[in-house]
Amino acid sequence: ASDDCEFDMVGIDNFTAGKRMAAHLVESGVETIVYAADKYPTEGNLQRLDGVRIYAEDHGVACETHFGEASAVARKFARGAFGSGRTAILANCDHYAADVMKSIVALGKKVPEDVLIAGYDDINEARMCTPPLTTVRMPCEEIAVEAFRCLQARIADARVPPRRILLPVRLVIRESTGKGTSTSQNKAKVKKTK
Repeated sequence: ASDDCEFDMVGIDNFTAGKRMAAHLVESGVETIVYAADKYPTEGNLQRLDGVRIYAEDHGVACETHFGEASAVARKFARGAFGSGRTAILANCDHYAADVMKSIVALGKKVPEDVLIAGYDDINEARMCTPPLTTVRMPCEEIAVEAFRCLQARIADARVPPRRILLPVRLVIRESTGKGTSTSQNKAKVKKTK
């Protein structure tokens, strides 16, 4: 969301979430990160992509994009459209990542041996994938609590300046990026701006 928004906004720092995931994938030895999303990415998806792209470029890793069906990005990968080096497909959400994984496996490829796959949200489907999906956990409950607090403050005094509150996310590392089942405890600090 824009810094000059006239409304309160509670969410995550998508740019930092993108950089954090890109750092993990770069540390995993990929040469290309493909950021994949459906045909109409949201502003948050594009902010994540910016974080991924900047981190990747700063570390000599190629960053490609795919906006369209999950099965299409899997087919592009299988035919070598993203090069011959180690590749990661980073999906805009876990549901999309799970669809990519199913399509990759159906094409005879293995995760993470042939391609690393990761997503965002940490929904139940992420844990049930085979292999389980590396993801960024969204602080949904905390977002709801902060949003309620903003609403209470606004009801108490409508003149309170609009606030932009960005909550920390957690990188959850699972087997889809070849790193086992540990969870990174690194969190960004809560940012509150007026």
